[in-house]
Amino acid sequence: MLCHAGFGADVLWTITRDGVAIEKTRPFGRPNHRFIRREDISGIHVDRDKANATRFHLSLHLISGIV
Repeated sequence: MLCHAGFGADVLWTITRDGVAIEKTRPFGRPNHRFIRREDISGIHVDRDKANATRFHLSLHLISGIV
């Protein structure tokens, strides 16, 4: 658990009007950036955590078929 907390990746999702920007950073290494355009998204699904109201899972369904 401590190894994952110290060396795991941090992922930041920024939802904008034009799409979704995803930035993945690790303690040692370059950040990885990805932008998904609004036109490439065919659906969005949000699941709320029943135990913790402040947590949720976001799934993007892309036109290419990748979820």
